[in-house]
Amino acid sequence: MLVPTMALLMITLALGLAMLSVVDTQARESGRQRVSESTFNLAEGTANATAAVLADGWPARTTATCALPMAEGGLDAPADPVTVPERIRAILASSYTDGDYDDGAAWEVHLCDDGLSGTHQVTWSDDALTQPAWDANGNGRMWIRAQATVGGRRQAMARLVQVGTVSPLPTGYAAIAGQLSFAGDLSVTLNSLLTGALLGPFVDLLVTNDKLIQGGKLGIRCGLLPSLCTTSASAAVSTIPLLQSALLGTKVQQYGAPTALRARDLDDLVRQATTTNTSVAQVAAGAPCIPSGAAATAVVYVEKVGDGSGQCTVPTQTQRIVIVGQGGIKVAANASYTGVLLALNRQAPAKRLREVVTIGSRAKVTGAVFVDGGGTVGLPQPNLDLCAVDPQLLGNVLGLGSLFGGLTCTLTNVLNATNTTAKAQSLVTGLLPQLSGYGPAVVYGASQIAAVTTRATVATVPNTYMQIAPHER
Repeated sequence: MLVPTMALLMITLALGLAMLSVVDTQARESGRQRVSESTFNLAEGTANATAAVLADGWPARTTATCALPMAEGGLDAPADPVTVPERIRAILASSYTDGDYDDGAAWEVHLCDDGLSGTHQVTWSDDALTQPAWDANGNGRMWIRAQATVGGRRQAMARLVQVGTVSPLPTGYAAIAGQLSFAGDLSVTLNSLLTGALLGPFVDLLVTNDKLIQGGKLGIRCGLLPSLCTTSASAAVSTIPLLQSALLGTKVQQYGAPTALRARDLDDLVRQATTTNTSVAQVAAGAPCIPSGAAATAVVYVEKVGDGSGQCTVPTQTQRIVIVGQGGIKVAANASYTGVLLALNRQAPAKRLREVVTIGSRAKVTGAVFVDGGGTVGLPQPNLDLCAVDPQLLGNVLGLGSLFGGLTCTLTNVLNATNTTAKAQSLVTGLLPQLSGYGPAVVYGASQIAAVTTRATVATVPNTYMQIAPHER
């Protein structure tokens, strides 16, 4: 009996040891699998975090290739995430807190242009690491190559991402400025008659009835008087409501924001201008705003005109948008410009312009005109010939009856003498034929507004997400 019993014990012990070895192997394999999944998750999370950050700022032009990581690091949270690598690290640090990531977890990400030909445009190849680290071909697509290391294991993946666009400009507005100024005989009208009977009829004649601004609203920050506007460009919105709103209705509106664009959208437009080589550091006062040979679809950015107190000129031309930082813009007389004009009005107070954007005589802008802060848009005016108006009508307006006959042809005198709405309407009626053939200076163009786009969302191009071979760090 002893021999069979010992034999059974030995067989049982052997089976137990074999079972223990299997369990130990499975435990180790399970641990390796868990670490592998954690590594995969971190690599995927790095790609996702990079795409999220790119939605706020598409890569700017650079001379670097994507052979070097655009960003890399561990999972320690930065104190104040500002730069792109810090923002990616902040996202990852808050998302991956398991014990697997406690000991030396690391990540890196490369951004590569999709400039390779053939199938490599939609399939990752390590040859892409020789490509520029920005969207050099300007098609809104880039490769994200993300790699993670956890517990000595490495995982890598790549995806082709496509940036989506939005139109960042205010819609429905043909012009936005701190205030308007008028050339010719009406230069003092609005300021001298803020509370007078002629205010409503004249503004209605010039603006609401499309004689100067057609098809869109006019946004004014400072009301009709310069004294209502603060001098700071960053806080140019008047604290006093638009006093004439009851007279002007909805065509002219108080515009609350001090700038037409958000900072991130402006940065993206400047980046676009840099990409197309239409970003200019400085042009001379009176020189063209638009570089010679600039494509009509390009964004033009001029940092400074002269010493900051001059205006560059815009001829008859089509341009997506012209942006001037310090200085102003003048649309040449008789020119017909199609596109958007944006003056950032960033010149120093000592170099502040009376008119930041000036529209010349019989010139026309089809699109929109925007001036930041308290800057002024100067609208042209025909010289109104009061002597050409029926003397009997002017005599009645002035209360002189038929005695009027060349007593005065000065609009200011007529305005000062006119103090009733009925007389104001009569004067407007007399002047209307002189304005009917003049045409608007700014015609709102919805298509021109929509054509100005900035980067908004970043999404993966279908069927381009793939796991790839990692490389040594």
